[in-house]
Amino acid sequence: MTFKKYIKINLIFITFIFLAFSLSAQIMTNNTYKITSDTFDSMLYNVKSSNSPYKMNNSLGQSTPSLDTKLSNASTNIYMQSGYLLLPLSAPQTPQGINSTTSSTEQIIISWNDLPNETSYTLFRDTDNNPVGAVTIGLSNNQTNYTDSILNPNTTYYYWVKAYNSEGESGFSTVISNTTHPITPLQPQGIIATSISTNQINLIWNDLPNETSYTLFRDTDNNPAGAVKFGLSANQTNYSDIGLITNTTYYYWVKAYNITGESPFSLIISNTTLPPDSTPPNEISSLNIQSLPNGKQATLTWQNPPDSDFAGVIIVRKLNAYPTSTNDGTAFYITNNSINTYDDINLEMRTRYYYRIYAFDDNGNISSGVTGDIETLSGLGHNKFAIKKPVIRLNRGEIMEFEYNTDAGANVTFDIYTMMGTLVNTIRGVNYRVYWDGKNSGGRTVANGFYLIIMRVNGQKTSSKPRKVGVLK
Repeated sequence: MTFKKYIKINLIFITFIFLAFSLSAQIMTNNTYKITSDTFDSMLYNVKSSNSPYKMNNSLGQSTPSLDTKLSNASTNIYMQSGYLLLPLSAPQTPQGINSTTSSTEQIIISWNDLPNETSYTLFRDTDNNPVGAVTIGLSNNQTNYTDSILNPNTTYYYWVKAYNSEGESGFSTVISNTTHPITPLQPQGIIATSISTNQINLIWNDLPNETSYTLFRDTDNNPAGAVKFGLSANQTNYSDIGLITNTTYYYWVKAYNITGESPFSLIISNTTLPPDSTPPNEISSLNIQSLPNGKQATLTWQNPPDSDFAGVIIVRKLNAYPTSTNDGTAFYITNNSINTYDDINLEMRTRYYYRIYAFDDNGNISSGVTGDIETLSGLGHNKFAIKKPVIRLNRGEIMEFEYNTDAGANVTFDIYTMMGTLVNTIRGVNYRVYWDGKNSGGRTVANGFYLIIMRVNGQKTSSKPRKVGVLK
């Protein structure tokens, strides 16, 4: 190489370095150009205008640099000429920021961030999460969104984006998916209204496959405008309409909804609440009344009637005679239809009380009532007994009555002996009372005379002393 040419090359290189530092701060806008080799000098390049994807920043406002202007030091991948900076070209990076929005039953909008060195994009679409075999949609330079139309309703689509230039293509973007809106729900079908009572109508209908909620409309005339509305959840296909007016006709419609819109009204359905019930419920049964040993409490038990509208009972208590109405005596109301026992407290000892228990229903109908009575006990000490009538006359049909006080559930018996010590009979106690009809264990009437009564609890003789009783024929 001649000394003159060596000086020329170095002067060009020094000029390039100076321009790189002096012009790079002025770079503002982008233009695209192509670099081609100059045949006479491998270190120098021509700048020619084209549509290739090289990016050049233009701070001077020029649209095209002069052709054949020399640039130096191509190996650095930085090219300077009269205020222009040419950036190196490479395959695009993977597109970023991909996003999707569903806008209708057949349309999804996809967007992404632009890349600095692409010349085109391709959008890939498929109904499964695999870009192989996907539909490809070619897009132009700098295009960063696409409205994908004529899709199927209620279908999930997956999307990927690739960028391209003359140096190659990017990798697939991250997959993004979205689902088109479902079609508007069809008209609800199969609506049925059933009258349950004087104030309730139950409704059912068939579920729809693409609804997200229902609304039930109710009115007392055949017009849904201004009807009462009941918002219902997705997949709900029944509703119990309560608090209605007795013997009144109600009209019903159903609508279904989703994100796309609402269905037409269902066919109208109507029904009438039941008329007032004037039939009283069945009577209670199995009434049992017991006096507690303290003589101050009576426990009443019974079985409630099976009527579906049974609501509770009214217990009326009276002295000397059975009550004849709910106002004839002291009344106790039990409004829970599952309760079948009552403790009547603060009673007088050795006093007979008369009861009538009335059943009533939801409509206020009251039965005729079931009667029962009890004489309270004497309030004996623990494991003690007493004889109410110590001498009985069998020819008058009299029966001897004992009462006792023991622990609940104890096995209580009374042994009856002759005055000579012969066992005549053994009687088992039930509910703190025992009755003897003057017969022996064989069922024959005993002889006139006196007898001794001994009390046993769980097989053991108690501290209560024997009682002498008499039997007369």
